[in-house]
This record gives sequence, structure tokens and C-alpha cells, in this order.
Amino acid sequence: MSLYYDAVKILTSPSPTGGSFKSRIYNARNIKANPAQIYALTIEASKWDTVLKEVIDNAGILKLEPKPLGSAAFYPRWIRINNVRTTAEKQFESTFASYKRVNALSELAVKDDTKRIYVDSNIPDLVAVAPGVDFTATPAYKNGEIILQDKASCFPAYLLFGEGSVWSGGDLVDGCAAPGNKTTHLASLLCKNEKRKKPRQRIISMDASQVRAKTLQKMVSAAGADHFTTVLPGQDFLALDPEDERFEKVSALLLDPSCSGSGIIGRDDVPKFVLPVSPAEERKKQGKKRKRGQDEAGDAADGSVSMSATDENEMASTHLDLERLTKLSNLQTRIVEHAMSFPAATRITYSTCSIHLTENESVVERLLTSEVAKRRGWRIMRRNEQPEGLRTWKHRGVRTESRGSGDSETQDGTQGAELKVDLSDEVLEGCLRCWPGDDEGLGGFFVAGFVRDESLAGKVEDPQHGHEDKSEDDDGEDEDDEDEWAGFSD
Repeated sequence: MSLYYDAVKILTSPSPTGGSFKSRIYNARNIKANPAQIYALTIEASKWDTVLKEVIDNAGILKLEPKPLGSAAFYPRWIRINNVRTTAEKQFESTFASYKRVNALSELAVKDDTKRIYVDSNIPDLVAVAPGVDFTATPAYKNGEIILQDKASCFPAYLLFGEGSVWSGGDLVDGCAAPGNKTTHLASLLCKNEKRKKPRQRIISMDASQVRAKTLQKMVSAAGADHFTTVLPGQDFLALDPEDERFEKVSALLLDPSCSGSGIIGRDDVPKFVLPVSPAEERKKQGKKRKRGQDEAGDAADGSVSMSATDENEMASTHLDLERLTKLSNLQTRIVEHAMSFPAATRITYSTCSIHLTENESVVERLLTSEVAKRRGWRIMRRNEQPEGLRTWKHRGVRTESRGSGDSETQDGTQGAELKVDLSDEVLEGCLRCWPGDDEGLGGFFVAGFVRDESLAGKVEDPQHGHEDKSEDDDGEDEDDEDEWAGFSD
């Protein structure tokens, strides 16, 4: 029976985490059955799902099963207005002219003939509609005036650039950019701030994968940002020389490196099943004859099935072992440390679509005590320094994580002890989190900003107590630089 239980475990895991469906099965560490058999079972069962549904429905066995107490989380469709090509005012007069504004996300779940739209209070020029609404055939979408982008994915660029009031000028780098949502968001913010279609600053965007870089270039062109955005195809951010004259004016860097993807709420390549319905649902649908395709469309529109993820650079894995999380954390730390060495850099954002403390607050802790942060005066971007929309965001950094949460396991498959970071309340308040399954309509996400304070150069902000201590003079090379790096280059 373990074969069937393992198949159910794979299909119903609460946070599907990137990669193909087959890779999720073969990377899972908590299954007993042969991965090839699990894959064959799910694929073959999906071919006969309609017949199996009819058999189970007619047998009436669902009447005997316990009923869930709560409903599935609601995930709306988020749409960002692209200021490179248009304005919010123009879109509300055209694309969204027939939509009624509502004051809460929950109102989008009402199922009637009224078109509703929610204007987000945290991110400027971001709106939400019911998840089943398709905008891909609209002129605004085809012309690059609106972009389908998850709200959490908008946090990094807005945190980095804000309303532009604290911007000191200079070029911007998106170091792990494909497919390009965050790059085009930076472009939109630049154009809105300068009220011109060709800003004075440049955006330098890159991805280590040549294939993904092609997607990045297409998105930049579609958004109308290619005349002030330079795409470096196949460029590994860690291979950049910060002293290169091309980057002498780079003052801000956005980094969304490879991560476990444990916060992503859905994947498109999971086999689609027509499942048996509960007796209550059957009574509601009596008298309604619909074709199979219509059934599937309705299921996708009810909000219980998430949109495809739009976050960059997720890695394929389901139940991650601690060794792999550590390797990812090492990579993430090294990437941000590299960014901190750019001579003119004064602002950095670091983000992941992960819920693991190891990849989030733990990375922040390591960065604040790193040699480059001490030497150059880097500290956390405090909550009162963040843009107003993000300053009011309620979900902040966490200090502890149970090894059972986030589905992380030790190498032998057992769950370990509690993980804890020694960060001050001020630093944790500077970190922003999103949690899947709450009333915000988002997946799991983390972002933190760093700013360079010249008065702290040669000192270190104590992450435990939130004050600065003199660091010891170090005339030698950092020994850690000589260690072999076991991370990933993409």
C-alpha cells in the first residue's frame, strides 16, 4: 500500500516546490516505493480519471469520509501596470473600465456576473482580479502595458527603489534576472519616478542560462525597456568583476538567487485529475451539464488552484535535506557578499521564494557579520526606512523554525531540532515575509534590504543587539575566500 500512499503524498504536498513533476518524485526523500512506479501510477491513473471518478461517485464512499473544516486558500490573479508604456489612470479608463473596485481581496471570490478589481495598498500600480480571469488576449497585455506578476515578486524592486525619494542615482543590476519580472518592475519604477520614457539610469540584467536569458530579453523588449536595459546573456553574476568600468556607476543591486522554492504554491506539470466530488458538491451541481473542459476551467477559476508561479530561479525539490539547504544558503550568502563589494553600491535587496529560515534570516545573519559588510559598512534596511507601502506590511522576520516546518529533514529522513538565529528585533523588523495559505493571497516569500552606511565602515552592526561594535583590524586575506565553494552557478 505504500505505493499509493506515496503517490498521494507527492500529489497533495502543501507546497509543491519547483522543477518537473518527475524530478519532484525522484528528489523526494520521504517515500518508500520505487520512484518509477509512483510516476507510472500517477500518469496512468490520470488517463482514466473520468472513469475512476464515476465509479467512486456511484459507490458513495465519500459520504463516509470526514469533511474538512476549512476551505482552500484564495489566490487571486495579480496584474502590474507597466509605467514604461502606460499609466494606472489610462488602464482604469480602458482595460479595467468595466470593473468594480472592491475594498478587500475576499470580495473577489464572490461568484456572480460582476467584474471586480482590487487595488493593492502595498505595491503601487498593482491590482488583483478573480483567478479565472484571462487578460492574455487583451490589447493591454499584448502591448506590454500590463504584466501578470505575483504580488510577492513585486516586493524586491519596490523595496530597492521605493518611490524614488531616497534614490541617489546610478545604475541598477538585476543579478539573477530570468524570466524578467523584477527587471521590468525596476524599469517601470524608474520611468514613473522620472516621468520620462527613457530614464537617465541604466538597468543591467543577467542570467547564467543562455536559454533563460532569451526569455529575459523578450520580456524586457515586450515591456518597452530595452532602450535603457542591457541584458548580459549567459552571464554568471559571481563571475562579474566589481571593478570593471561597466559597473562603476552601479549603486543598487537586486538579487533573487536560486532557492528551494518551498514557498511556491503550485506547478503546472502535475497531472490533472477529474476527481470524485463530495455529496454536497454533487447536489450543488445537479441540473448543470458541463463538458469536461468546462469542469476543468471552473476548477481553475475557484481560487483553490494556484496560478503558475512567476518567481525567478526556483530549484526542484520537495522534501529538502539539510545538506542541500546548507549548500543553497552558502550560494545565496556568497552572491550577496559579492554584491556588497561593488564600489558605488549603496542599496541591495535579497529575496527568495522559500519559507526556510536557513535560506532567509540565517543568510541575513551571516551577511551582517561578514568581512565585506564590516569593512564597507553594510547594515539592514530598517523598517522605518522602507517605502511606505512595505513599512505597513505586517509579516516580518522570524527568529526560530521547527525542523518539521517547511518539510526540511535530516539526511536519514528524520526531523531535527529547532533552528534559531541570533538577530535583534530591529533586524527582524527589517525582514519581510509572505506566508502561503493566509488571507493575503500569496505564496511563501522573503525579502530583506541592505544599505551602506559610511559611518559604520570598519565596524559591524551586532545582529544580536542592534548596535555597532568595533571590529578587529584584519590585514590578512579572508581565509574563507580560499575555501572550495560547493554551491551552484545558476
